[in-house]
Amino acid sequence: MIFLRSPAKINLCLFVLGKRPDGYHDIFSIVQTVDLCDIIEIYESNRNQVEFHSAWDIPQDNTVLKTIQYVSDVTHKFYRVKVIKNIPPGAGLGGASSNAGVIIRELLGNTDRNAILIAEKIGSDVPLFLRQTPSVISGRGENVQEIKIEKIDSVFFVIVFPQITSVTRDVYAEFDRIYIENKDLQNRSLEKIEHLQKLILKEGYIRWDDFIEFLGSNDLEVPFLKLYPKGLEIKEYLLKFGNFYLTGSGSSFFALFFDQDEALKIYNKLKERFHFSWLVRKF
Repeated sequence: MIFLRSPAKINLCLFVLGKRPDGYHDIFSIVQTVDLCDIIEIYESNRNQVEFHSAWDIPQDNTVLKTIQYVSDVTHKFYRVKVIKNIPPGAGLGGASSNAGVIIRELLGNTDRNAILIAEKIGSDVPLFLRQTPSVISGRGENVQEIKIEKIDSVFFVIVFPQITSVTRDVYAEFDRIYIENKDLQNRSLEKIEHLQKLILKEGYIRWDDFIEFLGSNDLEVPFLKLYPKGLEIKEYLLKFGNFYLTGSGSSFFALFFDQDEALKIYNKLKERFHFSWLVRKF
């Protein structure tokens, strides 16, 4: 039996540069994995099968099953996979992509050409989880550059999932509807990216004081809040407790704290209203 922890991710910032001819969107994001984890057990078997233990409905045609089917084509083995879900689907936390990435990493490695091809085929976020370190992701998500972020080891993250299941393709479609003709927004995002890239030194290191102006920038937040008006009410409530930001295409919000006692106090308060709240560190 193989035992794996499959971490959630947080988009510390996310810029969308527009739609590509293939229907995907070019993005630029700095991402941190955190120790909110699904638990995965892998057994060799006589056929591929997946068993979920989850508070949420998981479709039969799911990412984990697709992943082990692709991996089986390479290894010529079959797998029974058990997944204990702690990361909600539709939360912007990358749970399904993480499951796929850690399985591929364990069974094929993270540099094997087949591993990279399968990861890209499964989903845009999956290549990130072949590495599980702070990273810059670009293109549609397949380009992953490992970086170091000053002070990130000292950060406590409070994450709140408001039980809104966000549909990523719908949020991107709303982004297109709002911004596709807005060249000013695209130019502003491009300017921010160019500035941020200059701040990331050649050795892949960014100082916290340089990064702080980009923290929480998310081009998908306005489309998300237009699609899910309840999200705006929730964010306004969360802002009473600190600077909370949307991760990914939603629906989870996160805040960063350097003081553990303050983070614990905020977490305990929010847990009274939001059942799915977590206080975590980096993975």
